[in-house]
Amino acid sequence: MIERLQRRRLLLLLVVSASMYCCATGTVAQEGDEEKEPEEYELTLKSPTLEESIGQGVAAPSLQKFVQIEVTKVDNKELVPLTFSVSFRPAKGEPVELGVFSLFPPDNPGIFIVATRGLLESGGTVTVTLVPLQDVTEEQEIRIWVKPLEYLGESPE
Repeated sequence: MIERLQRRRLLLLLVVSASMYCCATGTVAQEGDEEKEPEEYELTLKSPTLEESIGQGVAAPSLQKFVQIEVTKVDNKELVPLTFSVSFRPAKGEPVELGVFSLFPPDNPGIFIVATRGLLESGGTVTVTLVPLQDVTEEQEIRIWVKPLEYLGESPE
């Protein structure tokens, strides 16, 4: 009897622990779920690049005139000058630089647009890379938060 009660308690503890873990990490996948984009990307000196595939969510990619990058938060206490390089890599072919933008002052978030020059196509990838404009040490911490990319332009008729 006691052993049976202990098993039930252990099972209940495992179920509660597993559900708490899944809720905390957001990793519960259900059948038919598609991969969801994050609410924000975090760029650092050790992980300076974000990549987003041009998928079905982007209607008529070649008609999109701009990539919009929204920097929502900046942690750059030492005010290291920063630039961001934006490029497009087609599914087959070499990457092409679309443009660059900088934060000014270097701890100021904002919304930036970069012209696509009509180069976007389905299956390709847009890349945004954080580039410090001066030497930095491993101890320096720079963290930038960026919303998922948006595409501005014409919509197909």
